[in-house]
Amino acid sequence: MKVKNIDSYSLILSSLALLKRRGVKALPSLNFGVKGQAHEALTRLGVYIASEMPEKMKGEWCFFAGFAFIIHGLGKKTNDIDILTKSNAQAEALSTVLDQKGLLPSGRMENVASFLDPVSKLSVDIVNACVGRFVPRGLFWRNIEWVKIDNVKLPTASKIDLIILKAITFHMRKENDPKKTTDVNDAKELIARYKISYDDVLSRAQRYNTTVEVHEFLKVVKRSAIQFLSIDREEMEDEALRRAEERRKARLRTRGPYRKARIEP
Repeated sequence: MKVKNIDSYSLILSSLALLKRRGVKALPSLNFGVKGQAHEALTRLGVYIASEMPEKMKGEWCFFAGFAFIIHGLGKKTNDIDILTKSNAQAEALSTVLDQKGLLPSGRMENVASFLDPVSKLSVDIVNACVGRFVPRGLFWRNIEWVKIDNVKLPTASKIDLIILKAITFHMRKENDPKKTTDVNDAKELIARYKISYDDVLSRAQRYNTTVEVHEFLKVVKRSAIQFLSIDREEMEDEALRRAEERRKARLRTRGPYRKARIEP
């Protein structure tokens, strides 16, 4: 019996052809190179921003949202950098840094200013003062983590604060929004990678009065990323938490319409 020598490239081609015949249209997980290049470009831009910002503004601005997950070592899919500032002073300094780098203003809404790199098409959003009405103002500032990359320290939202942000955005989304799965998966990966205690997350959530949202979100994370659509809010075992959420909803109904700032988790 003769055995043909098949090189790896031919084997890949034959496998792709077989999958195509079976109706598989795309294999995004095979495209490691493009994703890695995007992360590398984002990281270089983040390092540049951190190295150019005035030292006196240290601790008054930080990276958060999707790019913060990349800084913490997760394979987050994103093509922009979100930066939170405490006041207009840091926002203006960041705008100057981005202008010197060649990024162009691409939009503005409420307290968010957006910039775009015309070459790489990467974007940067500067969020001034607060992320949105549902996100506590104290979130991020008390627990900034300094992650060293290429001998430059990048001020980054802490891992636990990012999980809390994910919990808040999870509840802000519509019931069937597929990004809810992304929220759960991101939190799961962060918790598993750094062995973060659920108790530590809940303890931090108490400081920001977000215990109900975080508690329910962690219940989803503990189960499975694909089961969130079938979860009934009545499954909350703790009657006190249920009553607390009802009071929170009642308070929100008295605050008028909510215009959220753009968040790219």
